[in-house]
Amino acid sequence: METLLTVRELRKTYRSGGGVFSQESEGTRFTAVDGGSFAVSCGETFAVVGESGCGKTTLARMLIRLIEPDSGEIRFDGRDLLTLRGVGLRAQLHQMQMIFQDPFASLNPRMRVGEIVAEPLAILLRVGLNEEALRRYPHEFSGGQRQRIGIARALILQPKLIVADEPVSALDVSVGAQVLLLLQELQREFALTYIFISHSLPVVAQLATRIAVMRVGQFVEVGPAEEILRDPKQDYTRELLAAVPELPRA
Repeated sequence: METLLTVRELRKTYRSGGGVFSQESEGTRFTAVDGGSFAVSCGETFAVVGESGCGKTTLARMLIRLIEPDSGEIRFDGRDLLTLRGVGLRAQLHQMQMIFQDPFASLNPRMRVGEIVAEPLAILLRVGLNEEALRRYPHEFSGGQRQRIGIARALILQPKLIVADEPVSALDVSVGAQVLLLLQELQREFALTYIFISHSLPVVAQLATRIAVMRVGQFVEVGPAEEILRDPKQDYTRELLAAVPELPRA
């Protein structure tokens, strides 16, 4: 399959503590992402799995330039995103959309859903919401409905790649299963490529084609989803696999 996204040696370091009253004015530095490298093919779901604080959300946000990496390369559809500016960068980023973890915090509470989604009604209907939803505000919807609005917003620009950052972790188990099923259907219907961020290997089991297991900013195991789920090589991967019960199939 054709490669859509290539990431090489991506790094991000933060400084914590420090300040004018600290003995170490520069504070303590820690590396959130340390040399992340991978490639994603058109139409696949590449899952990045790891416990909270391992760097996976930082990685996701660097991919769509919400966070600037310290070093590395991100090539999307043949172009280096880190060298693009202005109109050229915006044109590429329109093809990369994100579904956020918190479906309430990621929606502007002062905008009606019709303004958030902006256009076409068919997209809203496709994710399971009716026309009446356009005149309502995010707080009037359940968590699962708000996440469907977030998915609709991501689809409006007809992207090639969607980065889904823990899209079901804020939802209860049955609603999360429904959202996962919807994501599967949309992937087939719109020929989407996913990068799926999660803390749970069982959650990504029904979506992922390949899995990267992340720990303390680094990938410790990468491979076909079936292999990793059936025969994980790392103790850490086995712990993740046993940590959370599998979502019921919707």
